[in-house]
Amino acid sequence: MLEATAKASLPIIESCAAMGLYVIAASSKRYGCGLFSKSTKERIQYPPVDSEPDKFLDFLLDFLKERAIPGIRKAIVQRWLAALI
Repeated sequence: MLEATAKASLPIIESCAAMGLYVIAASSKRYGCGLFSKSTKERIQYPPVDSEPDKFLDFLLDFLKERAIPGIRKAIVQRWLAALI
């Protein structure tokens, strides 16, 4: 869940967890309600999108390449990455 510090992220995170999804909360900020939800399995901090868009994209692409995230198939990620590059 990107921008997990947004107020609307908490019910989305909780709903996803209730469906059995593995929830990773992410934000460019250190604090926020979604980051500290009991439904969040992992928390990550990424570079600010508005001031460092290239660093954000590099971070996100590296994260997706390095991790085997449940529910995200490698082929889908590869097609998505190819479209961005």
